[in-house]
Amino acid sequence: MEIPVLTDPEIEPSEKQIKKHLADSFKLYKKIITFTQKNLSDVEEVWSFYRDGRSWLCRFMKRSNTYFWIGIYEGFFKITFYLNTNSEKKIMASDLPQEMKDEYLATKERKVRWISLQAKSDEDFDIFRTLLSIKTKYKIT
Repeated sequence: MEIPVLTDPEIEPSEKQIKKHLADSFKLYKKIITFTQKNLSDVEEVWSFYRDGRSWLCRFMKRSNTYFWIGIYEGFFKITFYLNTNSEKKIMASDLPQEMKDEYLATKERKVRWISLQAKSDEDFDIFRTLLSIKTKYKIT
């Protein structure tokens, strides 16, 4: 199991810290941040420490609407989208990898459903874009 690296509640994450932990994945991280800010107007990037998971998470949101969450791990970051049941048809019809579709289907009996991406390389950018399009109900290019 992966363990988050930003675990000190007293130290708010900085770009320098994130870059150190992500190493080669930092370029992809910046690309995703820039893409999100460019394509979603008035999106906020909010870092908070969550005691239940004992780590810092970044929430991308507009008003009270959360688009996705990012957690930092050694060498990669995890992006999680919480989606409603109405998203199932779009997910299944998408070109997402089958293991991601299976992950979403495994949450069928839960009140809250999610799908996560372990972002490590440029190939993961297209998967992120697909997930963001499903979440926002807009075609994002």
